[in-house]
This record gives sequence, C-alpha cells and structure tokens, in this order.
Amino acid sequence: VSPMSPVNCAVSASPGSFAKTTKEKVQDGDCIWYRISVTNPPEAATVHDVTISDPIPAYSSYEDGAETNLSEALPNFNEGKIVTKGIDLESDTSLILTYPVTVNFRK
Repeated sequence: VSPMSPVNCAVSASPGSFAKTTKEKVQDGDCIWYRISVTNPPEAATVHDVTISDPIPAYSSYEDGAETNLSEALPNFNEGKIVTKGIDLESDTSLILTYPVTVNFRK
C-alpha cells in the first residue's frame, strides 16, 4: 500500500515503488495505490485460468487506472471488486495487478 498524500488519483501515475507501512496519515480524498502479485515458481508447471480478485477496501472508492503487467489479463471493476481476466501463468512468471482508490472517510 502506498499513500500518495494528498494526490488526486485522477491525475497521479502508479508509483514506482510500494511500502507496506508509512508514518503519513491518510486523509479523506487521498489516493492510495494497491499492488497485488501472484508468482508461479520456476520449478512449477503452468497454472491455468489464474485470476486476481480483490474487493475495494471499506471507506474508499475505485478510480480508473487499474493495470496489469500482462496485457492478456485485462482488469475489470465489477460489483465492488477488481478482477483480472483468467490467464495461463507459466513457470517463473508473475501476474501483477495495480489499482488506485480514493479514501472516503465521510461516506
């Protein structure tokens, strides 16, 4: 999780690095980028129909900008979740989903 206080998600780009913790306080309206990674180990067989499905956190709203490192795994926002299209994940390969949300404490 990487708070980018007080950046507006509509105009900010995905950060180059992510930190698990921060000393910054998140404020209403701040943009937070999430990154989720699934890796198939080098010695493993190809895994079929791999998807990432992540619910949008409470007190936040999804902003356009979800992306993956593999173009065939297009992300989609549906029913409060970001979901990637199922793909075959070969050995020693990762599927990475990155997406922004805006904090809404006053919901």
